[in-house]
Amino acid sequence: MRIHKYNIGTITSEKYVVVKYMKGKTLGNLEENFASKLKKGDTFFFSGKILEFIKSKDMNLYVKRSTRKSSTTPSWIGGQMAISDLLSENLRKEISFFHLCRLPNKFLNKEISSLLPLLKRQNKSSKIPKEDDLLVEIYKTKNAKSIFVFTLEGKFVNEGIAFLWALRFAKLRKATFSITANDFGFSLTTTNEYDFLILKDHFKLFIDIDKLDEDLANALNYTELLKKRFKNIAQISGLVNNHNPNRKRTSNQLQISSNLLFDVFNRYENNHLLIRQAHSEVSNFVLESCRIKSCLKRISKINLIIKETKNPSPFAFPLLVERLSSTLSNESIEKRVEKLINSYEK
Repeated sequence: MRIHKYNIGTITSEKYVVVKYMKGKTLGNLEENFASKLKKGDTFFFSGKILEFIKSKDMNLYVKRSTRKSSTTPSWIGGQMAISDLLSENLRKEISFFHLCRLPNKFLNKEISSLLPLLKRQNKSSKIPKEDDLLVEIYKTKNAKSIFVFTLEGKFVNEGIAFLWALRFAKLRKATFSITANDFGFSLTTTNEYDFLILKDHFKLFIDIDKLDEDLANALNYTELLKKRFKNIAQISGLVNNHNPNRKRTSNQLQISSNLLFDVFNRYENNHLLIRQAHSEVSNFVLESCRIKSCLKRISKINLIIKETKNPSPFAFPLLVERLSSTLSNESIEKRVEKLINSYEK
C-alpha cells in the first residue's frame, strides 16, 4: 500500500543519455527521445563533430567519428512546439490566398500583404502551391542533390514522412539520405547522381498507407522507441518504483529494470496489456502515425507539382539554412547564409 501511495500522480520526464566514444571519452548529453530514434549506422552532428551511432546500452550512447555528411542535429523537446492539424490546414489556406490577391484588394489581409514580396519571389523561382497542390522542388549542386517537399503539416509529421520517403526512395534505388524537417516541409539530400524524378512514376508507392506502420518501424529504431515508452508506462503502473525516498533509483537502474520487464513480456507474453499500450503510444504520440496517415490520404487526392530549380526557393531556404547550421565549417552560419543570399542576387 505504501509503494502504491508513493506512485500516485507519477509524472514521467525525459531522461538524458551520455554520448561516449567506444574507448570511453564522454562528449556530452542527449535527450533520450532523440537517442531512441537512432539506428545503427545513423550519423548526426554533435559537439562540433559528425558522429556515427554504434549502439546504446545502460543510458550510454556509443559513437565513433564519421566522414559522412549529416544535417541531423539533436534538439531538446522543451524547445519544440508541435503545430496542430487545424493550424496546418489554415496555413495552407492562407498561402493559397496568394492566387486571389492578384485581384484588387481581394482577400488581401495584413499578413498576406506583408508576405507578398516573398511570395512573389517564390512564384518567380518556383510556384506557390494552392490548397489542393503538393509542391516538390529538386535542387542540384556540384556535390549533392536535394528534394524539398512542402506538406505544411508541422515538424513532427514532416519528420516522420521524411524518414518514410527516404526508406521508400532507398527501396527503388539504393542511397544514403540526409534528412532535415521543419513546420512547412522536409528535405532529403544525397549524391548528385540520384534521380528524384522517379517520384513521379512511383507516386503511389510514396503515399501508400497499407504498410505504413511496417515501413515506419523499419525506417526508425522501433524497438528502442517501444522500450523508452514502456519505461514510462512501467513507472506509472508501479512495476518500476522510483518514488521511495529511502531507495532512490538512478536513470540507469530504471532503464535496466524496465528493459528486463519489457524483454520478459515481449518474449513470453507479447500480447500483454502494457506491451499493447506501449505500441499504441509509440504509434499515436511518438510517430504520429494517425496524422501521417491522414496527410498521405490528403496528398493522394491533390495535384503533384515537381519543379527543378536553379537556386533554392524562399520556401526551401529555411531547410537549407538548417542543414548548413548542422554542417561542420570554420565560418559562422551568418557568413555562410550571407554568401548564399549574395549568390542569389547575382
